Amino acid sequence: MNSDLSSRILPAVLYVLSIVGCTLFGSGLAIILMQIFFVLCLYEYVKNSSQPKLDSISLLANIAVAGLMINLLTIQSYWVMILTAVSTVFLLNGGYLITTAKSVFNTGNLLLRSTGYITVAFASTSYLLLSADHYHLTLLGTFILLWLNDAGAYFVGRAVGKRKILPKVSPGKSWEGWIGGVIIAGLSGLLIHYFMPHLALIDWMTIGVLVAIFGLVGDLVESSWKRSLGLKDSGHLLGGHGGFLDRLDSFIYSIPFVNLYLLLTL
Repeated sequence: MNSDLSSRILPAVLYVLSIVGCTLFGSGLAIILMQIFFVLCLYEYVKNSSQPKLDSISLLANIAVAGLMINLLTIQSYWVMILTAVSTVFLLNGGYLITTAKSVFNTGNLLLRSTGYITVAFASTSYLLLSADHYHLTLLGTFILLWLNDAGAYFVGRAVGKRKILPKVSPGKSWEGWIGGVIIAGLSGLLIHYFMPHLALIDWMTIGVLVAIFGLVGDLVESSWKRSLGLKDSGHLLGGHGGFLDRLDSFIYSIPFVNLYLLLTL
């Protein structure tokens, strides 16, 4: 029992500390961390989605294309167009995945599938880390809002949750829990603004609502993707918490919307 508990607590603590430590003290460490997360998420995605299974050339090709995107797409107007287009595609694909529990990512070209789904989230984040003042703190605040939203949705759902959102995809999620998570994430913007006043209060509250709404979509999309492949977890690198895609699914799906909001309003 103790070993099982430690296998869940230790990876979670290290995961949270790595994010807080790397984002709190500047953009340099945050960029390195985002690139590590990117490679690990891409590895899990390609490994599970590949038919046939992952080979080193396929993985290296994906990483090479992703690197080119990160280095070439450095004009803000380009990012606004790209994030708008990708956000629309994410919503359409998300609707398909959630309602059918079939992975649209299992069709078409592997290279385009994986870089399109995962790369834009981390590439746009790396771009803003390089070009926007205090974005490392914005990134930290976004993660905190995601965590508070998850905690709020879980506890509210456990207490009063009755109406399931999509029981065939994710049996534990209820509308009551989701609404509770949205409210808690939005109001948590007050707390984040107190410690990180580089963004206005309305901006933090808006980011809280964005991560609550699109984080849910990301969670359901990843659940549908795993269900279509017969998987329980995306990987085992985080012990009892599964893989990095399991932990970052909400972040990957919501951060393009957060970044688009920042590019359009700040």
